[in-house]
Amino acid sequence: MRVVRLSGMDGQSDHIDYDKTFMISSIEWDRFRVLLAKTSFWNMPSREKNDPAGFDGSQEILEGRVGDKYHVVDRWTPQAATEERHLTEFVACGQLLLQLSKLEADKK
Repeated sequence: MRVVRLSGMDGQSDHIDYDKTFMISSIEWDRFRVLLAKTSFWNMPSREKNDPAGFDGSQEILEGRVGDKYHVVDRWTPQAATEERHLTEFVACGQLLLQLSKLEADKK
């Protein structure tokens, strides 16, 4: 697993604040793969049609690559209206990755 945290806010990164790569167990990997499959990640649009982006909130970006296939899903504050936006499993993926990263979410 590779964990990268950028400094800065509002998509403006000054530099890489944290960059670490480490092994996770096959059980942890399988848990993630099951959650990812439930999101239909590879079929999700990269951005929402009515993107609710704003000035206050969070941003979750999930990138995936299998062979030559690459996909990115970018959601602004996915914890808001999660069920209506069909993001329950996407949020669960992010929470699991944060847990596995052993980083604390910024409380600001």
